[in-house]
Parts: sequence; structure tokens; C-alpha cells
Amino acid sequence: MLYSAADALVVPSKLEAFGQTASEAHSCATPVIAFKTSGLLDIVDHEATGYLAKAFEPADLAKGIEWVMEDRERLEKLGSNARQKAEENFAYPIVAGRYNEVYEDRIREWKC
Repeated sequence: MLYSAADALVVPSKLEAFGQTASEAHSCATPVIAFKTSGLLDIVDHEATGYLAKAFEPADLAKGIEWVMEDRERLEKLGSNARQKAEENFAYPIVAGRYNEVYEDRIREWKC
């Protein structure tokens, strides 16, 4: 409910292995503003589902917050794009299918 109630999520982490909070926000149609680093690169599409600031530059992070928030129509489009990305990439059936493919590949390699 919190992600859905927020207009955007700011993730100022220096390191994110995956970016769990960012992916959760996207699933709730909430754009993410973050540094362009680590696992966040796989979650946030710059100026499509949020804003990726230059790594560890607070001024660019602030610019990203302003960019996301200054235009209501843009904010809604970013949220819609974020939700679509989450559905296409992080839904349980998608992730389970990818794991299944990895397991099947390993089994085929093992049998050869």
C-alpha cells in the first residue's frame, strides 16, 4: 500500500545486488529515482520507468527527482511503464519459467 500511495521512490543506495525495493515499487506502478549502479541498472529504465542519476552525484539525483515530479502526465506514464515492465519481467510465472529453463539446461548438459 505504501508503494502505491507514493508518487515515486528514491533509492539512493551505493550498492544494490538486485534492487528489490525498486522492483516492488515498479510492480505498484511507482517510478524509481536511483543512482546508475549495480542491480538498479536491471530494474530502472532511464526516463522510461524512472530516472537513473550519475553514480553518487547527489545533484543529479535531485535533478532526477525534479524531472520525475515536475510533470504529472510524465509521472503517470513512468508509473504505467514501470508496472508494464514488472509484469513482463518479474511476475512469478516469468521468473519461475526462467529458473526452469536454467535447471533444464543444466540437466541436459549433465546427461551429455
